[in-house]
Amino acid sequence: MQSPPQQPLPLPPVIPPSRQYQHPKTYKVVLWCFVGIFAFIALLTVGIMALANNHSSMRAARLYIETHPRIIELIGDVEGFGWFPQGGFHVSGGHGEANYTFRVNGARGTVHVYVRLIREPLREWEVVYFRYRQ
Repeated sequence: MQSPPQQPLPLPPVIPPSRQYQHPKTYKVVLWCFVGIFAFIALLTVGIMALANNHSSMRAARLYIETHPRIIELIGDVEGFGWFPQGGFHVSGGHGEANYTFRVNGARGTVHVYVRLIREPLREWEVVYFRYRQ
């Protein structure tokens, strides 16, 4: 007695390599994680910049630049400052030091200004060094 011919087993379905071991919504989760991380970093950066731009040393430096006669002579009335001033400040025990570099825009042009300020306890910020270049 002969046994009936055996039929070959069916092949498993072909799964594209890109979806082989992934949950179908994994890419959405990863995408939203990246969006969330980017939003957090952007919000943190904007918050830090807002705090730094409202610091008393920054306001004193900007007021000094806006009223300095040589800057007004070079570029006219100050119309604004660049988006990202460089530098920073440090305050400890009432003593403080700040260094800033601004791009200053005026009616007749633009200059780059470097300002160094110090602060003694119970006193206001004072400009101790000032330099500009066109």
